[in-house]
Amino acid sequence: SSSGGAAAVEEEDSGSDLADTLKTGSYFALWYLFNIGYNIYNKKALNAVAYPWTIATIQMATGILYFLPLWLTGLRKAPKLSLDDLKTLFPIALCHTGVHVGAVIALGAGAVSFAHIVKASEPVVTCGANALLLGEVLPAKVY
Repeated sequence: SSSGGAAAVEEEDSGSDLADTLKTGSYFALWYLFNIGYNIYNKKALNAVAYPWTIATIQMATGILYFLPLWLTGLRKAPKLSLDDLKTLFPIALCHTGVHVGAVIALGAGAVSFAHIVKASEPVVTCGANALLLGEVLPAKVY
C-alpha cells in the first residue's frame, strides 16, 4: 500500500530528527563544558598575573599565531575580503574584542561562578537586545 511507504519515510525522518537534536544538544553541552574550563583557566592566569588587559591581548594575539601560519602555508585558504566586507566586519570585530577584554577583566574582579552565569546568559541577552534595538523578534523556540 502507498501509506506503508509514507509511514516508513516518516519513521526515518523522526529518527533523523532525533539524531540532529542529539547532535545539536551535544554541541551545546561541549560549548558549555569548554566554557567552564576556559573560565577556570582565565581565573588561574589572572590570579598568577593580575594584568587582565595583558592577558586578554595575549589571548587575542594567540589567534593570529594559529591562523596566520595556516594561511601562509596554504593549509587553509585565506579569506578574500573586499573593502566593503572589511567595513562591515570592523565594528563587529571591535565589539567582539571589547566583550572579550570585558570578560577577562570581570573574571579577574570576581568569582568564576558569577562570571560563568553572566557568560552563559549571553544568548538570551543577545535575543533581548535584538528585539529592543532592532525590533526583530525571533521565533519562540530561540528563546
